[in-house]
Amino acid sequence: MEFANFAMNFLQILTLILIISVISSFLFKNKKALISLTTNFLLLVSANVFFILQIDFILDKFPNYFFWIFALLILAYFNFIRDFYSYIKSKRSNRAN
Repeated sequence: MEFANFAMNFLQILTLILIISVISSFLFKNKKALISLTTNFLLLVSANVFFILQIDFILDKFPNYFFWIFALLILAYFNFIRDFYSYIKSKRSNRAN
């Protein structure tokens, strides 16, 4: 029951993040890359919080999936770093022009 309550609260936070992301993408049309980068960062942080706080439950109930989840989180870090680097690179090239 504790895991179900935590998962429900987690889904509410994710929903709030995504709603704010959608609203801000309509309000700030010229900053879509920054909004996307921020949303990806918030989703990455929330996924890591979920994984860290529920690691005991995951290891007890789903030991076969633990390493796959860990590998996906590492890939998500690489993806975020790549997106962040390309955003900085595009801003530098725009400033140079």
